Amino acid sequence: MVRSAPILLGVLIIAGCQSGSSDKLQTTAPRQANAIEGSYRLKATPDEAVEAGGVENLPQLIIASDHWRIIAGDTESSGTWQYSAGKLDLTDKESGETTSFRADATATELEEIADDPIIFAKFGVTEPTKPAK
Repeated sequence: MVRSAPILLGVLIIAGCQSGSSDKLQTTAPRQANAIEGSYRLKATPDEAVEAGGVENLPQLIIASDHWRIIAGDTESSGTWQYSAGKLDLTDKESGETTSFRADATATELEEIADDPIIFAKFGVTEPTKPAK
């Protein structure tokens, strides 16, 4: 079932309390950090997308060069981000809480580092097709 916007944001903030760290991370090479930038949607099954009223209504995560935003319905959060060694930290500007995600080199999916993780998938990215044999 798709989480409602307030619940989703609450989950991110609570998870941030558990996964946050006071240590500042150094951002890795610009090329790797640039791979993170873009628009993501909450990964959902087809049934969950229908329940949400369509894919366009799923929570959206936007990562720009100097900030991030999560838009879930009428609710929005934003802050700063740092990426290092496959780990993306999102720090909320209002609460100061940090939520961490795992990201591979291509950053097609961001998986929250938590017991019950949420996953954001990058817009416009399709699985590579396998050549016919």
